[in-house]
Amino acid sequence: GYRTGPPLPASSPSSSSISDRNTSNRSSLGSVGEPTRPPSSNVYYSWFEVNYLALIRDFYTREANEYIDRHTVGEYLEKADSRMRQEKRRVETYMDRTQTMSKVQEVLDYVWIGRHYKTLIQQENSGCKAMFAQARVSELRLMYSLFSRIPEALTDIATVKQECISAAIADLVADETTVNAPVRFVEKLLALRERFERVVSQAFGGSLEFSNQMKVAFEKSLNNDPKCAH
Repeated sequence: GYRTGPPLPASSPSSSSISDRNTSNRSSLGSVGEPTRPPSSNVYYSWFEVNYLALIRDFYTREANEYIDRHTVGEYLEKADSRMRQEKRRVETYMDRTQTMSKVQEVLDYVWIGRHYKTLIQQENSGCKAMFAQARVSELRLMYSLFSRIPEALTDIATVKQECISAAIADLVADETTVNAPVRFVEKLLALRERFERVVSQAFGGSLEFSNQMKVAFEKSLNNDPKCAH
């Protein structure tokens, strides 16, 4: 199992080739090594950093591929968040944080989120639609946080949100006992809007963009339904 992440490469290359060392590193995944001394600037950028970025890309690509097939979306997001926090601590402890953190983050964002965000959003029963339907605020909040550096992923979340609003209003309108009782219909509509507003506020940090998109989705859905349009 993957418990601690990939080991750190040695502080400087030995006489063996880099490819040989990469093979050795990848065969010992799971135990974290520590450099015996801070790498010199030239060695750090020409060897250590390059090899470490390649190492974590390989290690976490495999782990993410396996994890997404065996766990719910919520569990996957928690794992991704845990790994990102772990790597941040490692960079802060052993590496040049001013230069390396952004590069490590870019690799992790792509491996954990960029390659899988459509699957995570669309996953039946535990994906974004299920999160909205069941108001899983904590999972949506984590999804929004992890997806925030992938603009196209946020666009897909917004699309699903609008689809969920449209579907909820359609269900409300299809209920003859409600739509034929104006007061009850308005009460249910207001409750529905309040629920989505609460989700947007709590999960998306009150994002003005998401809030405006929600208002537009409500207005569009109501105006497009002949039973509601005036």
